[in-house]
Amino acid sequence: PSIDLSSVSAPYYLCYKYSYATRTYETANIAETFTVLYSLNCGKSWNVLDSSLTTMDNPTHSGKIPAISVVVDNVSSFIPTYNLWNTRNIALPAAILGKSDVRFKFEFNSGVAYDMNGQVTSFANNLYLDDINISSAPQSINENVQQTYSLNVYPNPANGAATVTY
Repeated sequence: PSIDLSSVSAPYYLCYKYSYATRTYETANIAETFTVLYSLNCGKSWNVLDSSLTTMDNPTHSGKIPAISVVVDNVSSFIPTYNLWNTRNIALPAAILGKSDVRFKFEFNSGVAYDMNGQVTSFANNLYLDDINISSAPQSINENVQQTYSLNVYPNPANGAATVTY
């Protein structure tokens, strides 16, 4: 769907949570790409908003890994636990702000690689996106705080005093 940003001015952010696992440590096998794009003409053409989650240096192993990965060398179908989510905040460029017909597209390409027998394969896994928002402030509060610290506020909603326990 198109989003009306005609009354929006800087700074504004596209915010989302993601979780992904690649299935390989081998640099030669890395083929995944992840790009966020936007369109101002109902999807007739697309412009890159962010492609920084495509690859990054891997501090644990030599070479590069998909930067979107939160786990490496997961050989089974990846299902994230609460602590395997990252938040991404992308500042919206001036070209988008003030426009009334903006569309966003998340594009994941699993790519192909070759196994040790020369057979075409993919080392991609499941990709999860959640909590996609457009906001005037970057999202930085981690939803995992309640699970990690057992934070409770009650009654909710409150008309006066509220109790906070942790």
